[in-house]
Amino acid sequence: MLRLKPTQRFYRAAGSLGWAFPAAMGAKCAQPDRSVICFSGDGALYYHIAEMETAVRKGIKTVTVVNNNQVLAQSSRGLKALYQDNWEESKLHYSFMPVNLSQVAAEFGAFALRVDNPAQIGPAIKQALAQDKPALVEVLTDKNIFPPPAFKA
Repeated sequence: MLRLKPTQRFYRAAGSLGWAFPAAMGAKCAQPDRSVICFSGDGALYYHIAEMETAVRKGIKTVTVVNNNQVLAQSSRGLKALYQDNWEESKLHYSFMPVNLSQVAAEFGAFALRVDNPAQIGPAIKQALAQDKPALVEVLTDKNIFPPPAFKA
């Protein structure tokens, strides 16, 4: 159970992997008159991408912005350290095949856009918010850029 204040506008889907998208669907069901935007990585979205069909079928109008960098980036830093003598082998454990997630979302019946330029992100989100159905904005990013460490040692 997630306790939120009535004035709260943001929450972080921390904990088990990949639940940001279904959590956004739940937030939209709880607050149908408010816009709900989910930010997710591609690896996280893979856990529950089939729920896009549920969102379309049930009319749960969320906007999902997915960072498609073809890697499970949260695991890459640790694996890079573990496989420092064989960096290429470590990539086998966290890299994904190139998948056009906007096409997958469109096949489910969602509105979908794919962008590869930072200047396109804001306009794409605005366009997605204007739709009368669930939407996905796929943002292509460089798989060789690693996130900063979550905690400093």
